Amino acid sequence: MNELKIRKRRSIEGNYITVKIGNRSVDALVDSGAVVSMVSDRLVQELKLFIRPPNRDEKIRLLQVDGAKVPVNGITDLKMYLEGLIIIHKMRVSNLGDHDIILGLDFLKENGAVIAYPENILNLRDDLVMIPLYSNTKHISSISAAKNMRIPPFA
Repeated sequence: MNELKIRKRRSIEGNYITVKIGNRSVDALVDSGAVVSMVSDRLVQELKLFIRPPNRDEKIRLLQVDGAKVPVNGITDLKMYLEGLIIIHKMRVSNLGDHDIILGLDFLKENGAVIAYPENILNLRDDLVMIPLYSNTKHISSISAAKNMRIPPFA
């Protein structure tokens, strides 16, 4: 008795872009609420990137949304390829959980970013590159009734 139909479709809406580091493609979260850009310590170790300690001007106190302190393990200059454009950006190295890269306000301002939400596009450097935004979930599931049905309240 299958009265519900589940459909999966690829999500095209979101706030991730694909960044190439060397010949590896990585999902990068575009986050205008993050003051600085960060890369996960896990990714830095996998790619064997050089980490240096922050100098006096680079030491800032970073907090999560809940007020918890974000420990910074160092700084790396990350060379990224974005749709043919090469950008080297100073990234803080930290444990980012499920994220590999967070492109924060510093990156967005420095590269003249404009997010065109109707088109799901991130424009950089006066439309020099236009990068599609997507969701990091592979699919969005939607459920619909295969036939008309009545669901009583509080069921």
